[in-house]
Amino acid sequence: MLELIQLAMKDPYLRNVVIRTVVQRYREDVRKLLGVSLPGIRLEWTNNFEEFLREHKKRKKVKDPETLKYYRSLFKRYIEGRELDEELVEYVIKHENKWFKTCSDTMFNTFSTRD
Repeated sequence: MLELIQLAMKDPYLRNVVIRTVVQRYREDVRKLLGVSLPGIRLEWTNNFEEFLREHKKRKKVKDPETLKYYRSLFKRYIEGRELDEELVEYVIKHENKWFKTCSDTMFNTFSTRD
């Protein structure tokens, strides 16, 4: 069976079919496995993250200092220093504040590891 899967993974179409099938049928197992690789990562508002929001964000860049201040206060109030795990991802996704919902990808892609 593993040999068949290895052969299928060499073909782009079959690889896509295999991945889609695994994700559809074993979504929760995949999410748990992905969560295993996250221990030790703590979210932290850094100057790099702030610069990213102002200068490099693909969609709407944050230019207004008051908006940036508001975003920083939300981040520090709700997730600063928390460990990145599945529970935190769910919390952010389900948060009532629109900024958390629309920027969750940005937040989770710009984290730092604390010693």
